[in-house]
Amino acid sequence: MQRCLKGFATYPRPTEGPPAVRAVLDVAANMGVPVSTTHTITGGIVGVGSAKGVRAVKWGLGAKIMYAWIFTLPVTFLVGGFLALFARKVSLAAMIGLVIGVSILVVAGPRIARFLRRSEGNPSPSSGIHIA
Repeated sequence: MQRCLKGFATYPRPTEGPPAVRAVLDVAANMGVPVSTTHTITGGIVGVGSAKGVRAVKWGLGAKIMYAWIFTLPVTFLVGGFLALFARKVSLAAMIGLVIGVSILVVAGPRIARFLRRSEGNPSPSSGIHIA
């Protein structure tokens, strides 16, 4: 997680961000409050960056992360509701087929898109086809 957010804020030293994140997660666990480790780690990194100065954080990227978090909850509600309605209307075999199909698309979709983008335009030099 920290590697993904490395450019987002000043990279925390091991003595800065992780202890704060661990403390928040420990308190939440002892209180029985469900928290997202991703949100907690991101918040810890932003906190370390903010403590080093407002310019140490790329706030534009922070806004994108916030929009993604806000967007995720309603979308998962809609997808979950759709799947629940679909499950009531079809057989178990059809539901399993849908779940497998969606899983394949989620895993293979980005790879297929990269392959199609790569194959557009000029062929690769290793293909043996040369455009004059």
